Amino acid sequence: MKISLRPHHLLCLQGYKGLNYSKGNALSWAKISETLKQTPQSDILIIKGSDELCSGCPAIQNQNSARCIEKSVNALDNKVKKILKIRTGETYKYKDIVNKMNEIMTPEKHKELCSKCAWWIKGLCQNSFGK
Repeated sequence: MKISLRPHHLLCLQGYKGLNYSKGNALSWAKISETLKQTPQSDILIIKGSDELCSGCPAIQNQNSARCIEKSVNALDNKVKKILKIRTGETYKYKDIVNKMNEIMTPEKHKELCSKCAWWIKGLCQNSFGK
């Protein structure tokens, strides 16, 4: 199985708890999150732009949504690619990416990357790294 993800969602999946999502979006996130937990050897294709997790997101329908302003999200994706040394269009094993994140990410680095995100501000993922 191959799952297409934008780079910053690799971080988001580590803190996903199923809270504050619309019903359709929660189903998408829950399914992919569970698949990756059950099958960590899954292939992840790194893509640019909306991915499988975005498919049920109401912010996609609302171009004026403050949650996912494409310019800032693309900048975050680029930072994550640089930190993890991954490239758009390449396929990686999910478990390898998680292992790399756990080696690289600190609470400080996580805050630096994500502190402006609505999910971070709500306190939903702040303890994803450095436990």
